[in-house]
Amino acid sequence: MKAIAELPRPDDLIAELPAPDAAAARIVMACAGVSADVSDATALLAAAELPRAVTLATRHGVVPLLLRYLAETAVSVDPAPVVESLRQHVSGVGRRNLELAGELIRISRLLECEGICALPYKGPTLALQAYGDLAARQFEDLDLLIPPADLDRAIETVHAAGYTLHPKVTPAQYRAYRESNCEVWMANADETIKVELHWAVRERLYAFSLDIDEVAARSRPLRLAGATVPGIALEDLLLILAAHGIKHAWHRLKWIRDVAGLLTLHPGIDWDLVLRQAQRLKAERLLLLALLLPHCLLGAPLPAEVLRRADPEVVRLVTHVARLLLQTRGTEPSRKECHSVYLRSRPGFSERVRFLAELAFTPTLAEWEALTLPDPLFPLYHLYRPARLLFRPAAEAEAHK
Repeated sequence: MKAIAELPRPDDLIAELPAPDAAAARIVMACAGVSADVSDATALLAAAELPRAVTLATRHGVVPLLLRYLAETAVSVDPAPVVESLRQHVSGVGRRNLELAGELIRISRLLECEGICALPYKGPTLALQAYGDLAARQFEDLDLLIPPADLDRAIETVHAAGYTLHPKVTPAQYRAYRESNCEVWMANADETIKVELHWAVRERLYAFSLDIDEVAARSRPLRLAGATVPGIALEDLLLILAAHGIKHAWHRLKWIRDVAGLLTLHPGIDWDLVLRQAQRLKAERLLLLALLLPHCLLGAPLPAEVLRRADPEVVRLVTHVARLLLQTRGTEPSRKECHSVYLRSRPGFSERVRFLAELAFTPTLAEWEALTLPDPLFPLYHLYRPARLLFRPAAEAEAHK
């Protein structure tokens, strides 16, 4: 427990920012907090300049929480047009969320009729599980976990429902894509709704082999907009959110608030199961990062059995990611920084070497778009990938001269 005492304090991290940014950051952190003291809201809002706080909340995906914070504190703020615009924005979020929830229910029913167990996650179901309110969380698309054996039938079913498959690749590229990636996405006719079908939680690169059939077996019914859909068990959902957040270095406060909401609204989490799974997946440090960020930044509760597992390296990683979150102001860090954060979460040297090797030699859509090879020559992409990575920085530097 000694290492826990070294966890960063939000006020100390915010104090490192320039004064205008610090004031806005305090507002956004306060509106996202699960146990925020709103007694000094008037002073915070006066210092923050509301438009700056709105911009920051938009980047972090917590605009509905900011409006709720203003309402709960009952503070009269200026300029009034900014507040009215904020209300209209949040009202639009609510309507959009209801539209997406209805489409999720429709697609889930179609897949169920085909005997396909599709598990919604993030999106509408996470809004209910982490906030208890469909309108409280911003999301842009629909995500479904599909057992790998059912993926092709799921694609056909969603295609028949009016969606077009992306990416468009050759047969050899599709086989390689299936092996190394974790999702395809499909868009409706006017591309206003995107459905992502996931056959794994994360790409092979991230070595996170959570078994989707086991996740499906642990799922429970969840009421959504008057219908029932499968709800991923909280113990699995925490691990899934941890794997998602680490890929992006946790640069949006929304993702941290999602975990904080689960921890706050659901005190009956089976921590033995969560920790056993994390250990089996070699993801204990990755999980602890996901749990300690909302604990130290937003006041989310954690049991002593979890806190005891935080070693000094985990605490240093939490501090680094929390500082990065504030300094990037909700914009995504560089790929190099994101990869660095992930490497620090890996348990040993061999795991880190494996990640770097996968990163260097596994072709991606970028290579396929940059160089067209016939399928018989597809293996050459494994050589083209490292060559492209090697020469890309020089090409980018030349382009900026």
